[in-house]
Amino acid sequence: MKFVNVRECRLKLAELIDSQEEVVITRYGKPISRLTPITPVTYADLAQEMGAAFHGSGVTEKEALGALEDVRKEARFKRTYRR
Repeated sequence: MKFVNVRECRLKLAELIDSQEEVVITRYGKPISRLTPITPVTYADLAQEMGAAFHGSGVTEKEALGALEDVRKEARFKRTYRR
């Protein structure tokens, strides 16, 4: 874990993010915020978690795929018809 003050954080934000290390931001020597790296998630991990959640809730594969397709259609529609 690394400690940096607000000024240093502003000057070196890109470096701090790239370091993939937890960073505590301080103001006047007191911690005010924390940057925490997010672990990358693969599609396989995500699909496995979704499958377990659906299985536990009683949602069928057909229902889940239908809901996913509805979301995709809505997202496509929003991208096409922006105001």
